[in-house]
Amino acid sequence: MLKRLAWSFLPLVVIIALPLIFRKPSEKIDLSADQLVIVSPHNEAIRYEFEQGFREYYHRLTGRKVSIDWRATGGTSEIARYVSSAFEANFRDYWINELKREWNDDVARAFMNRRIKPDDKNYEARKIFLESDIGIGIDLFFGGGQYDLNKQAQAGTLLAIGAADPKSTFYLGNQKGELFAALDEEARKRTYPMPEPGKNPALYDELFGGDQPNLVQAMGGETWYDKEDRYYGICFSSFGICVNLDRMEKLGYDVSSGYPLKAWKDLADPRLFRQIGIADPSKSGSINKCFEMIIQRQMQDTYARLKGEGEALDEAVIMDTAWLEALSLVKRVGANALYLTLSASKVPVDTASGQIAAGMCIDFYGRSQADWEEAHVGRRTMTYYTPDAGSSVSVDPVGIFRGSPNPERARLFVRYLLSREGQLLWNRRVGVEGGPRKYGLHRLPVRRDCYSAEDRKLMSAPEADPFGLAGVFTYRGDWTGRYFDLIRTLTRVMVIDCQNELQSSWKAILNAGGPEAVPEAYQEFCRLPFEYAEAPEAAKSLASPESATVTTRNWAIFFRKSYGRAAELARQGNSRK
Repeated sequence: MLKRLAWSFLPLVVIIALPLIFRKPSEKIDLSADQLVIVSPHNEAIRYEFEQGFREYYHRLTGRKVSIDWRATGGTSEIARYVSSAFEANFRDYWINELKREWNDDVARAFMNRRIKPDDKNYEARKIFLESDIGIGIDLFFGGGQYDLNKQAQAGTLLAIGAADPKSTFYLGNQKGELFAALDEEARKRTYPMPEPGKNPALYDELFGGDQPNLVQAMGGETWYDKEDRYYGICFSSFGICVNLDRMEKLGYDVSSGYPLKAWKDLADPRLFRQIGIADPSKSGSINKCFEMIIQRQMQDTYARLKGEGEALDEAVIMDTAWLEALSLVKRVGANALYLTLSASKVPVDTASGQIAAGMCIDFYGRSQADWEEAHVGRRTMTYYTPDAGSSVSVDPVGIFRGSPNPERARLFVRYLLSREGQLLWNRRVGVEGGPRKYGLHRLPVRRDCYSAEDRKLMSAPEADPFGLAGVFTYRGDWTGRYFDLIRTLTRVMVIDCQNELQSSWKAILNAGGPEAVPEAYQEFCRLPFEYAEAPEAAKSLASPESATVTTRNWAIFFRKSYGRAAELARQGNSRK
């Protein structure tokens, strides 16, 4: 009996034991080394390569060891929520226990509110926060989009780095600081080399000197570093379409060029119904940027078309129409989804394996997955394409948090990221001089001087031209940039929360012969709960959790009814044929 019982438990023991036996040993933090705490949405490959590179850089300059404590709390959106929550908790503790003040909702809303005016009765909370050294035990925010880092900067959670000032401690060190004091004379000269009299530090001139500085502040409508020195773009990002060539050929596409989908609107093709993957924009800043690019491109196309028709239309009418057509495109793309996922990286992985035919992704996910698949399959089965004049070139920045526990080390980390040595890691091939040790990163550096003919020979994407790409598409931040959060939430509700109804209505329209065959049904399908002119009020309604809950619930009711009516009209139109 006992022997039989033991045999019955054996599979359970094996299932529990195998992961423990074969798991990779986790890297322990060396507590004897100088510490640096970084929160980042970057993947393991990026974290590994930059930690190894910075350790070497730091030891060469200071003669000391450094260990990075990575905090990976999710995607950029989730990190931003965590950071805001942590700052609120710590400022609340300071307000109550140090200042002996009463905490209330007015204080909570005021202290990180960039729009609050000095004459507001709650401005004192904002003033106290900005003059404080309240922190969250983390040194740097590394990665994520410019939009999210800019929001952090405006809230007051990021401080000036010092790179814009040639006389700052960024270049010359803090003579009263802990790190400066710990260095011997030779290490000080290496770490904080003094410029010749009357000249700027060499790195400052590298970054900002000359008629064409290596760091460009803005281009194509996108901001690449903060004028107030609170964050700097470290690598470029663009957004596009990944496709599985075998799946696309079976669907009837010509794949001879390798790029059967070259425009965002191609993702709305009826042939792709239930063939593409969609990630949740509320969980991923990069996916929300993809949706914003779809909206931007379509709005610009509609705007140009209506302006070119010669009819004197009111500007507000043109913008309302452009907004309606852009979001209708987003709906059609969303209706073609086979599945919805929380992970932005799942879409290119599933495209490569052939589980889906196509999807949207950030450039480096698409390029790296395509290269990996080709290396393992032995032929090109997946490609990535940035739509022609369809994507801005944005940046993934870095910023130093208010109350950073290790501010001098944090500045050295930013120096490393902006140095040519750090920049070359992004796109050099594994194993070449100056390249990554283990993982190809497939990102593009922000410094102009990393794209010379000699550099391109060692790059994984030698054809890449982010400066040229930025020049052919002008991002209208005044159109959609200020509504980035609104787009995130609206897209989630109308595409993800109402996916079943969206897909049913689109299928009914397609079965009836398409939008042209049942225009009334398509008009109902395209309806929105607010026009572009009403977007400021819609964005405002998402400002607090309470009002956001009410607003999103009302939107969901609106879209479900709209999609239901569209499906019914399409079926009626189909039955009359």
